[in-house]
Amino acid sequence: MNIYINKLSLLILPMKKLVLIFTIILALSTVRADTYDAIVVRNSSDVIIDYIIAEAYSHKANVPVILTDPESLSVSARRALLGLRSQDAERVLIIGGTQAISGYVENEIRNMGFDVDRKWGTDRDETAAIVAIDLWGKSENVILVNGNIPESFLIALRTSYILKSPILLVDENEVPNSTATAIETLDPKVIYVIGPNIPDISYLEGEKKLVGTNIEVSDIKETKKIALDYLSLLLGILIGGISVLLVYRTYKRKISIEVPMFVLTEDERKVVDAIKIEGDEMKQEDLPEKTGFSRPKVTKIIQDLENKKIISRLKHGKTYKVKIMKKFVKT
Repeated sequence: MNIYINKLSLLILPMKKLVLIFTIILALSTVRADTYDAIVVRNSSDVIIDYIIAEAYSHKANVPVILTDPESLSVSARRALLGLRSQDAERVLIIGGTQAISGYVENEIRNMGFDVDRKWGTDRDETAAIVAIDLWGKSENVILVNGNIPESFLIALRTSYILKSPILLVDENEVPNSTATAIETLDPKVIYVIGPNIPDISYLEGEKKLVGTNIEVSDIKETKKIALDYLSLLLGILIGGISVLLVYRTYKRKISIEVPMFVLTEDERKVVDAIKIEGDEMKQEDLPEKTGFSRPKVTKIIQDLENKKIISRLKHGKTYKVKIMKKFVKT
């Protein structure tokens, strides 16, 4: 009898440990993380870096970036937000202080029924660092770019798209304290350095890869996360079903979101209708004939729709193939 009890104890003790681990993970999974339904930034050519920082997180989290005037909510931004609110969107993130986007705009968004959060620093370097720390926490890769060289911004953003990693800023002479703190917090394995005029970063932890010098953007592969041990696999099996249940309601809304037609401008609607007639995808070069618009106008509309995550665009020979990503409803 005693032998049986001892054997049973040996089974119960590991199970208790697993239950304790499961309970902790379950508790952590129920804490609301910094997840948002939309990001609002200032529509201005002289502060494009705010948009670049926002787009990096937008691609990682699959949420739209909405541009607005700094002093009052623009008509297009209002319509876009109302469309999201009609689909039960709840949380909006503003990137930039009140000098970038006024408190009046923030109140306008709150009055629509949104919970509004704002992330900003004393300068753009600190803003980028705060966004990276708060929205990534940890990241295997970090993108480093000189904030004074706009020619490097889109290369940095393209690299961020591939790696789903944050963008941090430096200047010609030094690594700002806020950027250094962010790198220490994010604890990256690799730092991708974009463009010229980067200060000495040899003292920073992590492998350095110079994009355009010892590596090209096309050589960068998307980060893949793999299980490191059997305990991770076991815990994944134990909590897999419950985890799916916990996140299903959140992600279902984002995946199957229906977009009201009124959020589109008249020209955008004409382009979308033309694509829908062709079975929801077609070559971009055929759109001028289908819509009666000039090629430059079609290109501008397609770029706007792509930024709103309404269509996707893939290289197809010498042109692009555009595809509708959302379901539209008439309201």
